[in-house]
Amino acid sequence: MAERLPRYRPLGVSIPGVPSVNYAQTGRAQAQVFGTLAASLDRMSEFVYERKKTEALAEGAEYGAMNAPTKQQLEQAGQDAEKVLPGDKTTVFGRAARKAALDTAQANMEAATRKEITRLRLDGIKNNVSVTEFTTQVQSTIDGYAEALDQVSPVAGVNFRAGMAANANSSVLAYSEKLLSEQQRQAKIKAELDADAIITGPPDAEPGNSSIDDVF
Repeated sequence: MAERLPRYRPLGVSIPGVPSVNYAQTGRAQAQVFGTLAASLDRMSEFVYERKKTEALAEGAEYGAMNAPTKQQLEQAGQDAEKVLPGDKTTVFGRAARKAALDTAQANMEAATRKEITRLRLDGIKNNVSVTEFTTQVQSTIDGYAEALDQVSPVAGVNFRAGMAANANSSVLAYSEKLLSEQQRQAKIKAELDADAIITGPPDAEPGNSSIDDVF
């Protein structure tokens, strides 16, 4: 008969259990880490973008102001006036340059228009130009500059006309008052000369030949 093997007897040593892993919780923790990292990267990208945008705005505005077109350049360009205007309508730099160029051109033209109106006023007083004619000259000057701006921006043209309207009105009013004052002064001088001629007689009259009866 075969010998029977002794039965296994436990030694009383227990094997520790393998800890369970919460995969869902681990996944959420990893997702949170990745989310925080992504948010940080987004903020960094946004910061860099805003910085570059600010730089582009400043550089575009400076470039546009320095290269603003003149009235003569816009008139010579005609339908191609957009080509002489710095910038574009698509990029940050381009939009900033275009806006600055238009603003500078408008400001320069307003200054030139005021100077031209002052010249017209002085010449008008000197040559005794009527108020109606002076008003026409002022309006023609304003229209000439405004039409140049219309070539590149109708809005700029409208703003220019609106900005110069008050100046034109005040200039015409001041001219009317100055012209009236000058006419009154001239009339007074003429009246004094006429009165002196009546009292002293004609230049070729012999002294003593005039009398008070000749005056009336």
